[in-house]
Amino acid sequence: MASAAEQTETPSTKAVLRLSDVVPALRERLPPGTASREGFDRYVASLDRETEARERAGEYEHLIYFLLQSQVFTSEPRIEPALSAYELLHGLDLADAAPRITTPPAVARRVSDFVHGLGVRTRRSAKPSSLRSTRSGATAPTRRSRPTSPCTRRSR
Repeated sequence: MASAAEQTETPSTKAVLRLSDVVPALRERLPPGTASREGFDRYVASLDRETEARERAGEYEHLIYFLLQSQVFTSEPRIEPALSAYELLHGLDLADAAPRITTPPAVARRVSDFVHGLGVRTRRSAKPSSLRSTRSGATAPTRRSRPTSPCTRRSR
């Protein structure tokens, strides 16, 4: 079995689990087809793919919630994700074989503010700006100026 130092992951390396690393008592509990080295490697690779897909989906979900609810990059009101999804789906003609999806205007404004805040140049905007700037020109609160709760305060 590899030592803890050998299994430590860094951003550029990843510990590789081999069948020989699994103690015999646990090998009995592995799914069928994993008793050989090749079968076990395929199983670990499939777990890696599933994990990557879950992480990617979680990152997309996080981005959507950030776009709809953050006040860091916009002065637009927050949007409740479930209500936004309802509004989006309510506008679809489900009888149409290829319904045209139209982004709700409030969502489109927040996405525009987000893209503008990233400094990405679009056809509408030729100059980049800071993520801390909002559409109205007001500056979003900085980390130090935001009120803190007892749960988020750090002792110094």
